[in-house]
Amino acid sequence: QLLEQKRITQYQLINQFNVNSRTLSKLEEGRQSQHLHLSDLCHILNCEIEDIVRIPEKRNIAKKQ
Repeated sequence: QLLEQKRITQYQLINQFNVNSRTLSKLEEGRQSQHLHLSDLCHILNCEIEDIVRIPEKRNIAKKQ
C-alpha cells in the first residue's frame, strides 16, 4: 500500500535503489532480511518505520515458575 501511495514500483526499488528482489519477497512475506535495513527502506520511501512495520499484539510472555 505504501509503495502505491508513494507511486514507487517494485521495479524502481530493484533498478533505481538496488534493492534485491529476494529481499522484497522476504519483506512481503513478513520475514526478516539481512540485505536491507529497515532504515534504508524508510529513507528510500521517505516514511517512518511505523509505516512499514506492524508489531503484533502484545502476548503474555512471562516465564512460568
